[in-house]
Amino acid sequence: MPKKTFFNINEEKRKMIEEKAINEFAVYSYENSSINRIVENCKISKGSFYQYFENKEDLFRYIISLSVEKKMKYVNATLISEIDNGFIKIIKEIFKSGLKFAYENEKLASIGVLLMKNNNSEIYHKIIGQNKNMAIDFYKKLIEIEIEKGEIKPDINVEFVSYLINSMIINLSEYFFEINKNNEKKYSEEMLFLVDDLMDMLINGIGL
Repeated sequence: MPKKTFFNINEEKRKMIEEKAINEFAVYSYENSSINRIVENCKISKGSFYQYFENKEDLFRYIISLSVEKKMKYVNATLISEIDNGFIKIIKEIFKSGLKFAYENEKLASIGVLLMKNNNSEIYHKIIGQNKNMAIDFYKKLIEIEIEKGEIKPDINVEFVSYLINSMIINLSEYFFEINKNNEKKYSEEMLFLVDDLMDMLINGIGL
C-alpha cells in the first residue's frame, strides 16, 4: 500500500495520481503499464513516485483496493434492501450490483477484466488470493444468517460451501470473459442468466 508521504500530499494531487494510474491500468493492463508514462502524465518526477509507492505492484494493489472499496458500497446497498429476501435472491442481486458498478465505473471494471483475462499471471494470483478470504468470510456470514432463519439446513459445512460459492462466482466471471473475449461489450445482462443457471445447479444439482 502507499507510503505515508502519499497521504500527506494535498487531496487534489492525490486524486490526480489515482486517476492517471487508473487510466494507465485500464488501457494497458498491469503487465504492459509503465511507471514512466504514469509519472509523465502526472507531471511528477520518478523520484516522487518512489516516495509514494514501493513499485508498480504497490500502486496497482492500491488501485485494486480503491476498486474493491467502491464496489462494496454497491454490494452493501444491495444487502440492506435484499437481506430478508432469501439467500439465492441475495446472491443474484449482489452479482447484479457488481454489474451496476461496472456500468458506472467503466475504467475500474476494465482493470478487473484485464486482470481476469490474464489469470495465469503472478499478479492475478496475488490479487485473487488477497481478496479470497474476505469474500469467503462474507459468504459465511450470509449463510449463517440464513441458517438462523431456517432457510438453509443447519448441518452443512459452512466453510466449504462458502469456498465453493466464491470459487464458482470467480470461475463464472472467467467463463463469461472467455466466451466473449472478442466482444467489446465487457459486461451484459447475459451474466445474470448465467447466475440463474449457477444458482439452480447449486440448489438442485445436475441430475434428472
